[in-house]
Amino acid sequence: MTLDVRLERIYPVPPARVWAALTDREAMRDWLMESDFEPKVGRAFAFRGDPIPGWRGLTECRVLELDPPRRMVWSWLSTEEGPPTTVTFELFPVADGTRLVLTHRGESDSTTVALTTAVWPYKLTALEQALVRRPTIERGGGGVRFSGGGNIAVKTPAHLFDQMIAFYRDALGLAVEQRRDDSWAFRFGALKLWVDRVAALSQPEVWLEVQATDDAPAAAADLKAHGVTRCDDVEALPDGFAGFWIAAPGGVVHLVTAGD
Repeated sequence: MTLDVRLERIYPVPPARVWAALTDREAMRDWLMESDFEPKVGRAFAFRGDPIPGWRGLTECRVLELDPPRRMVWSWLSTEEGPPTTVTFELFPVADGTRLVLTHRGESDSTTVALTTAVWPYKLTALEQALVRRPTIERGGGGVRFSGGGNIAVKTPAHLFDQMIAFYRDALGLAVEQRRDDSWAFRFGALKLWVDRVAALSQPEVWLEVQATDDAPAAAADLKAHGVTRCDDVEALPDGFAGFWIAAPGGVVHLVTAGD
């Protein structure tokens, strides 16, 4: 029997928050099930729970695709035999937060199709409740909300660049996601860790990302009202990029990206 589930939900938080809830095993326990999930392409994992009529208490999965923080695809096998089905999560930034599109498709027996079709709406409601229980920072004024983004950058002096790459790639064994002459990206849990070569530096610096649910002008106005210093000259951003640079006390650089 054909399984064809497609659900959409709007969550009032930035995509990075929803992505974290989809890819952190502790967060997944709150709304989905207990698992040994890790956000790595090819990683086999399983969800476990108390058996119920139509479900054996075990679902075997594998990460097929991973494009943080936009798209993730799993294989899904909740029966003793038969071909696995496919679950896809897609995230889209919208004015009110994040639009999640979930699809679950494939072939299975009629009992499994009926149970799966009934359970996913409940699970997505549980996801919303889990996100609400982990609120973003909300302040007065325009009501702008901020949360941690999906990227960390280690700005590295030229003379340490090769050593820094070797540390994350060889010593820690982190998965390489992107590679350019002066910039490598590694999978860092639910985040992406960038190692960038910067000739002018004498020692490494850690730069962070913050996401705002509102547009860039509203976020900038809110931060200015709270005495936060912009530092747009630290690094040029692409034309039309919806974001800007700020400095925390002590000079820690943050990239503020807009949620729209």
